[in-house]
Amino acid sequence: MAELQARWHQSLSAIPEDCWDRLLTAAHPQELPFYRWRWLHQLEASGSIVPREGWQGCHLGLWRGEQLVAVAPLYLKGHSYGEFVFDQSFAQLAGQLGLRYYPKLVGMSPVSPVQGYRFLIDPSEDAAAFTVLMLDLIDDFCRQHGILSCNLLYVDPQWQPLAEAAGCAAWVNQQSLWTNPGHRDFQAYLAGFNANQRRNIKRERQAVAAAGLVVTPLEGEAIPPALVGRMHDFYAQHCSRWGAWGSKYLSEAFFAALATDPDLRRHLVLFSAHRGDPAQPVAMSLCVSAGDQLWGRYWGSDEEIDCLHFEVCYYAPIAWAIERGIRHFDPGAGGSHKRRRGFVAQPRVSLHRWSDPRFAGILRGWLPGANAEMAELMAAMNAELPFTAAYDPPMPDLPPTRQELDNRLSQRFIALDPLGYFLIRLDRDTQELVAEHYGNGIDERGLATDPDTGEVLSCRGTGPRAPIAVYRARSAKQLGIALTEGPGPHPLSRLDHALYLGRELQRAEACLEQGLEYVQD
Repeated sequence: MAELQARWHQSLSAIPEDCWDRLLTAAHPQELPFYRWRWLHQLEASGSIVPREGWQGCHLGLWRGEQLVAVAPLYLKGHSYGEFVFDQSFAQLAGQLGLRYYPKLVGMSPVSPVQGYRFLIDPSEDAAAFTVLMLDLIDDFCRQHGILSCNLLYVDPQWQPLAEAAGCAAWVNQQSLWTNPGHRDFQAYLAGFNANQRRNIKRERQAVAAAGLVVTPLEGEAIPPALVGRMHDFYAQHCSRWGAWGSKYLSEAFFAALATDPDLRRHLVLFSAHRGDPAQPVAMSLCVSAGDQLWGRYWGSDEEIDCLHFEVCYYAPIAWAIERGIRHFDPGAGGSHKRRRGFVAQPRVSLHRWSDPRFAGILRGWLPGANAEMAELMAAMNAELPFTAAYDPPMPDLPPTRQELDNRLSQRFIALDPLGYFLIRLDRDTQELVAEHYGNGIDERGLATDPDTGEVLSCRGTGPRAPIAVYRARSAKQLGIALTEGPGPHPLSRLDHALYLGRELQRAEACLEQGLEYVQD
């Protein structure tokens, strides 16, 4: 077997199209247009995703001779635009630590927040071993070039466990998704909403009809190439409305490639809002379709017409998706108004690695809490969806909430501290925290035993026992210092025991201040 070689490619043009797409098809049997060689190549060739725009191709390929056996689509970036995973707080933290955040290494389909990123690995190879190898190569590359972070966005849930097992840290964000449970027509879609929202949707659609507009979908080869150019005009016009904040990433040349390349155009669906000829639109949206999925991308309008955005970007695509048997419709990033149209908040995971230990330590410590908060937010958002009580829409498998996570962690095995345990209580009369330290032995089974009798201690208590020592303080910090920094010997021998006590003392202090009952975990 030929020796494996790693090469870094600054452009898709350095990799044969058939080699790339062979690996993509193996990884994603259902087509994912945003990772096709032609799509990514045209982003570069059109001048949209190039160094002067802050994107430098840096694709990692593993070769056996002339055979490409694995590839990772990667870009060096000098900013955080076009990602829709907002890491500006990471950049701020880096600055506070005296670190340079940019350039950073990013894995995604540029300017497309589409789930499915993964390393593309030949199915005959060991995917887990190759994932580890490629991440090690990325780490070496980052160290050699002074790059602080590697960020893999919108990852494929099937590949995610391999990358996490190889040391990537997961950050959960949310995105909206409409899932078709098997609706026969648009009326069936409407029937899932409560009466108030059904009226709202009907009123919004009637407002567009009252303006004399009809929305016509045009697909693939039926799309006149000139209409794709017109779509670019709408896109550019819409972006310009936001001034310096407009997200105009794609050049006119990229839209021209979509119009003239049959392999790209077959995935396009344009929704033309018009008063006569669909080729003379007043407004239009561009979507991408493959298999049983539809993705909403861009839109624009020449006229300000009430509710036209909802019709062109949501209702007409949903009606088209139902007619075609489309299972999922991803409308794109942003927009809380999507929930009112039946789009459900879904978790989208990005994976991260950092070369600086301080930076990595802070963020890895922050992520579990942040992910739990995001799970709680998504659950709250989905609880407010305007559906009937009888309608049971497909809901995501959300990460555990903070409370669920805490409950799970409380059930884990804990090795006991041979120096003993603490019972914490509140003294309301003196407004103090009290920590009573009791000794114990540990038998061959890891169970706590009475040091005098050798009997296993019950979790519910075995009668009065005299503490070795009693510690009192007005605050958790004061008591923690007494336990760990006072004159020895200290009553703790395990770091996890010290961490547990710190958490419990903070809880006890909060209960003391707020007049709440405290029950030790």
